[in-house]
Amino acid sequence: MTAIDADFSKTYLFPPAFEDLIPKDHPARFIREFVDYARLDVELEWNFEHGDGRPTYASALLLRVWIYGYMHRITTVRKLEAACRENVGLLWLTGMNAPDHNTLWRFWRLNRKTVKRIFKQGLNLAVDAGMLGMVLHAIDGTKLQSRYSTRTAWSQKQLEKFRLRLDQEIEALEAEIATHEESNDEGYRLREELTTQENLREIIAERLSVLRKHGQTMMNRNEPEARVMKLAAGGTRLGYNAQIVADAEHGLIVAEAVSNAPYDQGQMMPMMDLVEEEFGTLASETVADGGYNTVETLVQAEDQGRSITLATGANDPEAHAHEPFHATHFKYDATENVYICPQKQRLEYSGQKKKDTGRSVEIYRCAVSATCPVASECTESPKGRSIERSEHQDLVRQHRDKRESVEGKANLKKRSELAERPFADIKWHMGFVRFRGGGLLNAAAEWTWNCLTFNLRILLRRWRAEMTFQAAN
Repeated sequence: MTAIDADFSKTYLFPPAFEDLIPKDHPARFIREFVDYARLDVELEWNFEHGDGRPTYASALLLRVWIYGYMHRITTVRKLEAACRENVGLLWLTGMNAPDHNTLWRFWRLNRKTVKRIFKQGLNLAVDAGMLGMVLHAIDGTKLQSRYSTRTAWSQKQLEKFRLRLDQEIEALEAEIATHEESNDEGYRLREELTTQENLREIIAERLSVLRKHGQTMMNRNEPEARVMKLAAGGTRLGYNAQIVADAEHGLIVAEAVSNAPYDQGQMMPMMDLVEEEFGTLASETVADGGYNTVETLVQAEDQGRSITLATGANDPEAHAHEPFHATHFKYDATENVYICPQKQRLEYSGQKKKDTGRSVEIYRCAVSATCPVASECTESPKGRSIERSEHQDLVRQHRDKRESVEGKANLKKRSELAERPFADIKWHMGFVRFRGGGLLNAAAEWTWNCLTFNLRILLRRWRAEMTFQAAN
């Protein structure tokens, strides 16, 4: 039996139809339908007047190219340019019009903010398809490394150490010059070396001044917006904090953002604001991990009537199980207005104190610290052990009870898969583990493109399923 091989001499009476290049359920067909649905030509930053030269590429064509590229892990302009000439899906999407890498890059750069509108069009498509439940939302964040590395960054600690060493070397050179005043050759060499060291000292002083101006202890001059943070991949590097809100119905990302905040604290309310801005309402319940669990977040949610459930945070007893005398292990008795310590001793109310934040707290102090056998383990204060009780302590306790309820535990159990699955998919299936563009604006655009792609992959599965169902009926 003869093996099948390519017949390079084959000819056709009629050329193959363009529509026959790809199968009916090919992702390129879905992308074309999505771009047609989005109707974004007039909103995209691209419609240039071409004058007497060659007409510009249509913005819809370039948008289709970039979406296809992100869905197939082709996200550099040189590789995307080559794929437009070689990849059958892109040949079909572009009608065999292959834009060059400069055109692709200009389109991407000009639409760094506009891409958020494209992301919202994807959400509108999901709403039309009935794929958003708005019952349970999960918020989470991941820290990704910035384009410019920590290795080439300025560190205040290292710069100050270098400046101190330079001061010592300059002082030694000045003393040596004084002893070689009569030797012209040696004195000239020493004075030249002194000038070099003094110039270095001026450079160090200038860099320290820039760090102080930005309020940072470490900064890369090429990307001053990046901040030092503990990355998800491990280690401490310059990076950005990428946030998402995921809907429980199909796992779609309903809101996304990038900031240079090193921690998740303070990020929950802004993310919920984005959801409310887009849909005019919030999910019945929103959950997040312990990194978002702060008194301020609980107070803001209470004031705005938002229902949230947060995992165990730094102010919960579970986080201090190995510290038997941590304040979270002291029980408040509302009937007598006292705290009871783990040794069953009473801490009586002794007055109020105003914190730096402007908030007043009540102080409860132990009267038997001087004779308590575990006083040295309980406190180092000569005044004895004291406990601060804020006006929001009851709210914290109510939230703790909510978290420990059957419903609260069930929602937090769903949170892990719901919120962390998009990150796993974006990093390992889509290959996005580090920002390529320098600066917060570029980082935000990259993250939006990846979140849009994640959603479109889910919508593609629904599109294929409906196509299969229609074919079967």
